[in-house]
Amino acid sequence: MEWIQSTLRFMAAEAKELRPGGDTVITRLADILVIQAIRSWIAQDPSAQTGWLGALQDKQVGRAITLIHRDPARAWTVASLATEVAMSRSAFAARFNRACR
Repeated sequence: MEWIQSTLRFMAAEAKELRPGGDTVITRLADILVIQAIRSWIAQDPSAQTGWLGALQDKQVGRAITLIHRDPARAWTVASLATEVAMSRSAFAARFNRACR
């Protein structure tokens, strides 16, 4: 993909020029490359369609997993997660179990 090569060239230029904020630019671009690689893997590899990676593709379950990762210290419950993703507790529990298999 051309955008990957362009991004890598841009990162190399940032590293070579050593301009203010260059390390931050390089870090953010590297983050984007990793995210895109994971997205591509999830889309193409059948083994990534199951378990928690597959569950991330479900709108409500994926949002719940994101909430847990953003605030791991919070005492999450099935009921609180269901409320956050606008579902009933029982419907969320069933969907979560189905998605994470």
